[in-house]
Amino acid sequence: VGHSLVRVSALRQAGGFNATLGRDGKSLLSGEEVLLLIQLKSLGWRTWHSSRIQVLHDIEPDRLKRSWARDRSYWEGVSTARISRISGSGNLLLPAFSAAVKTLPLALMLPFAPAHLETDLRTAFNRGLISETLRGLLAGQRG
Repeated sequence: VGHSLVRVSALRQAGGFNATLGRDGKSLLSGEEVLLLIQLKSLGWRTWHSSRIQVLHDIEPDRLKRSWARDRSYWEGVSTARISRISGSGNLLLPAFSAAVKTLPLALMLPFAPAHLETDLRTAFNRGLISETLRGLLAGQRG
């Protein structure tokens, strides 16, 4: 699981990775590992961090572009909403409403905001969270 170790028995008890999350070649959806950790915790398994575990990645040049970061931020918002819905970790209406209220001022700031404020990334995340929440509501899923 990313840079974590998981007991096979724990993975089996949790039902493995959720197939509705993760990259499918058409999106930057993610979160299967986050959902698994939420499920393991709810089943009573413990998790901990070790700074001795390291993972090295070759990063594709396209992933160093701001446009890729914006797309990834959008899909992180979508992923966050789906993880919340699947795990039953709370009602999405309040976070989506909060994101909607914040998005208009952020969008108005975009042309003037310095890159280090990451206004474009915050706006993209909020758009993903809002759109996935609305999609779920329209599909009749628990908000």
